[in-house]
Amino acid sequence: MFVRTENLRSYIRLYPVNSAILLICIVFFVVMTLSGGTSDSETLLRFGAFISPFPDSEWRQYSVDLWGGSLDFIRFVTSIFIHIGFSHLLFNGFSIFVFAPELERLFGHIRYAIFFIVTGIAGNLASHLVAASRPFEGFTLSAGASGSIFGIFGAYLALVVLRRAFIDKGTYTTIVTLVVMGAIYSFIVPNVSWQGHLGGFLAGFIWMAALLQIKGARRR
Repeated sequence: MFVRTENLRSYIRLYPVNSAILLICIVFFVVMTLSGGTSDSETLLRFGAFISPFPDSEWRQYSVDLWGGSLDFIRFVTSIFIHIGFSHLLFNGFSIFVFAPELERLFGHIRYAIFFIVTGIAGNLASHLVAASRPFEGFTLSAGASGSIFGIFGAYLALVVLRRAFIDKGTYTTIVTLVVMGAIYSFIVPNVSWQGHLGGFLAGFIWMAALLQIKGARRR
């Protein structure tokens, strides 16, 4: 399920959405590197990194250059494709390349694209809500596809929980290991948005659970 045996041409043909996601992430990284660096706060803000919580109207009036005079909700989406440093891109890119194709095959290209964006937005929304509950801790700048990646993990866990009979032992072990290691990584490694990971994970789990429920109802 997670062993990639396709050559590059076959991979692009079979998983065009996943290939496009990887390409967008790489293009963002290269352009941002040439424009000031992916670890530079001003560059991150200029290209669409996410800020949580949203600055209130009084704060924004002094930051027109940053927010363009609005809440700039497009950051919910643009931040998904931005990565802070090469190791961040490498880790997330590897995860997308290896683990995501099966979902594109299961969902179909368009539904998978929507799933990837929605779970990424869910991760950013979770980060915003937690940060908004702690207004005195200041603003947090974040970026990356981790919310979507954990959404993928959540979808696979839903498969394991709700369709265990259809999952072979090797795949079951891999999925459980991914979820456990991902949880440990989220809470142990510093400067990682566990809120974003959790939000994406829950969105992915709910999405897959709802899909399986709908398909099961149709069969009846």
